[in-house]
Amino acid sequence: MTLLEKSPDHREVDTWIRRLGFDPAAIPSFPVIDPNSLHPDMWPYWESNGRGWGVLGRPNKMTYLYGPPRALSRAVGNPPHAQDPVIRTLTGEETIGTSTTIAVSSSIEGSFFDMVKATVTTSFSQTWTHETKFTDSVQATIRPGRMMWLELKPVMRRIEGNFIHLMNYYLGPWKPVKGAGRFSGTVEAPGLEGGLTHVVAVRDEPYDGTLHEQLQADGKVLARARVSLDGNGVLEIPPGLLPVGDADRTARV
Repeated sequence: MTLLEKSPDHREVDTWIRRLGFDPAAIPSFPVIDPNSLHPDMWPYWESNGRGWGVLGRPNKMTYLYGPPRALSRAVGNPPHAQDPVIRTLTGEETIGTSTTIAVSSSIEGSFFDMVKATVTTSFSQTWTHETKFTDSVQATIRPGRMMWLELKPVMRRIEGNFIHLMNYYLGPWKPVKGAGRFSGTVEAPGLEGGLTHVVAVRDEPYDGTLHEQLQADGKVLARARVSLDGNGVLEIPPGLLPVGDADRTARV
């Protein structure tokens, strides 16, 4: 579900496009290119007296939406046969970076994301952070027969639309080079605006007896996965083995 949608301001980008001798209205007719075919030196926008080159972002929109929920902390399970609840501090840390549907090689990755930052600044008057670290800690009381852990539902900011490569320069007095191409896709990273907030919730689920049985049957395998079981039957499971989603069973902190 889209939480917020913003339209871009293309005036400054269109001015740069026209200065290199191209019409912004003609962008849909530009041939589709592979961004990996562009040399890293050809990505930064450069222009002098109507000559130059560069890659510019001209997105259709920017949307904010919740990203997939992910476990933020280890889960603690109190077995059904326990007499009393247990109190544990659920603490976790997760770093979420920028992702894209556009396949870019490591040689142009830096140039690509520099262009994305410039695109967001120019078109939306926003900054773009390459990655965000989430850290939280909550003291929880876990009843017998229950498991609890922290779950993160981040607000993700997505830009989608065209990215265009322009070139209009001379290799020599009689060798003009002029051309344009485009590629499209989406780029996404955590980001907030207005009253939007990331959600960290405590998941409260039935005790996972299956993992308990597996741990007793093959402790070496689950030890490598950092699953542990203490003498009182309290089970601890790392985030990577936990189910996520199902907001109906997520209790907001």
